[in-house]
Amino acid sequence: FIFWGGHTMTTAKRTIEADVADNAPIETKLEVEQCTINHVTIYCDRAEVLRSVVFTAETPGVHVVCVQGLTESTDLNSIRVAGVPGKKTPTILYVQSGTNHKPVVESKQASEKMASAKAQVDSTQAEVNKLKAQLERVRQQNDLVQGYMDAMLIQPKNDTAGEVRTNLDQVVKLLDFHAARAADNDAKRFELQALLQVAEATLADAKAALAAEDMNGRRLRKTVATRDVTIEVSVHSAGEIELQLTYLVSGAQWTPSYDLRVTSPKSATETAAMELTYYGIVKQNTGEDWNGVQVVLSTSSPGSGGTPPLPPTQLVGFKRRSPEVTPLRALRKSRGRRRGSGGYRMERANSSGALELDTYSDDSGSGSESDEERKNVTGINMGAGGSATLEIQRQSTIASNDKEHKVTVAFIPLVPYLCHFTTPALEDKAYLQANTVNSSNYPLLASDRVSVFFDGSFVTTSTLRHTSPGEKIVMFLGVDTSIKVQHRLVTASHGKDGGLFKGKRSSMLFEYHTHVHNTKAVPITITIVCLLPKSNNKFIEVELLQPPASCVKTVDSGTSSDMDRIENQHKRVVRNRITNNVVCTYTLEPQQSQKVPFSYQVAWPQDQGEEIEIL
Repeated sequence: FIFWGGHTMTTAKRTIEADVADNAPIETKLEVEQCTINHVTIYCDRAEVLRSVVFTAETPGVHVVCVQGLTESTDLNSIRVAGVPGKKTPTILYVQSGTNHKPVVESKQASEKMASAKAQVDSTQAEVNKLKAQLERVRQQNDLVQGYMDAMLIQPKNDTAGEVRTNLDQVVKLLDFHAARAADNDAKRFELQALLQVAEATLADAKAALAAEDMNGRRLRKTVATRDVTIEVSVHSAGEIELQLTYLVSGAQWTPSYDLRVTSPKSATETAAMELTYYGIVKQNTGEDWNGVQVVLSTSSPGSGGTPPLPPTQLVGFKRRSPEVTPLRALRKSRGRRRGSGGYRMERANSSGALELDTYSDDSGSGSESDEERKNVTGINMGAGGSATLEIQRQSTIASNDKEHKVTVAFIPLVPYLCHFTTPALEDKAYLQANTVNSSNYPLLASDRVSVFFDGSFVTTSTLRHTSPGEKIVMFLGVDTSIKVQHRLVTASHGKDGGLFKGKRSSMLFEYHTHVHNTKAVPITITIVCLLPKSNNKFIEVELLQPPASCVKTVDSGTSSDMDRIENQHKRVVRNRITNNVVCTYTLEPQQSQKVPFSYQVAWPQDQGEEIEIL
């Protein structure tokens, strides 16, 4: 042996190995179910889960904690580990994650179910075989009795003894014997057949159960992909250590839903009331159940990307000539087509026709809250980029079954301005419209699930565009049958003019009359949209005749500065610069009627065509 520092080489090697073993990290394995979910932030396209990882460090030093069994929907690149503020925090050395394929060990319970299913099949099969054997014996007994009867009643002919005559009493006894035995065999056969039918059905069920258990066992005997997280920490003092494990999962989403409840005024001294109930519809199929967790809804979408598209370089050049097409064809009253009662959608609030002008009035409420404002059930925190997080105050349980789970976000009181809207050329109906301002701190996400209730009754399902705090909300509340609308075409005439020194021109004159009657007990404000065609050809001219163009103000669609100067008048007529339609707004007292004349002329050179069409 070689001596080294007072020890042999072998002794020194053993000492080093012992020191390495003493300094080796202490490993702790935890299943993911052992790590409680405390907090879930649900985005529009995924969710962020926060779990508590708790283990006991018996001695200071390096410890390795392995959290096993994260769901397959986990984004491994999003895993983060941090200490708990205010508690004993170790030094986190590194965090590693990966996917492992592990064989699933068949559980004792699964083995017992399989054995029980096999035993059930075997016992039921034995019962079926026993009943079939008993039925066979009954059949043999019946054949034996029938053979005996044939032998006794049909005597063979004997040439030496002559003809043998049958004794009548003997025949009667044989028939009685046959009837008794046949009745007994039939009763036994019917009873056994019924029992056999039940046994065969039971056998089929037992075989199906056995097949299901076998399929389940085959599935369980396969390997399963598991995502594991390995955390190495340096513990300064012994005791209980708690860490926070955060990661993103796919398969989760939330969408907004609203209940809009409007109460109309019953007299001229009352004002309308409106309340918007804000819901979050949560669905998740992440592979893990969220039981009794704190839920936060976020309006941001991490998967949408944060980089804008690169602005391209646009080029301009001469346009290629195309064959000239004459657009003047047969007159079609497309604008005059009237819709049936069942084909008109309430979502017109999002169309340019429905929003011809922003009819919002200054006295409709500037964000002041009602004295009896209901307490909101959600806290809100505004983030960068206009995103917001909505913290649900009560804990929620959301299973991983891809079913909808509704959570209440807030009750938002609003002060509406009610008015009516009609397009007589499309239908003789007046729609009630509510205009208000989002006076809350909550951004209202776009949704097509808005249930509208008017005076306690369900009216329709509508849509809501994305509305930030302070933005206006326009919502249709359905048809108001108390407002009578009549519309008719009075004149549709064709004319020509011109002479030797004047170009020949053709023209079409259209004249309409609309009659509106307010049968309600309160005053109303109604907006009437008259469809004035817009020329898309330089040779076609459209001239407004009634109301006179000098009395009509031209405004941009949705320009509030133009509207603010005229919206307090009882009558206003404007022309939408974008759609070219004429918009008339009137204030009608109870039982008051209003006639609205509307006419225009379309003119064009005769050499461009004889007829036109209105699309």
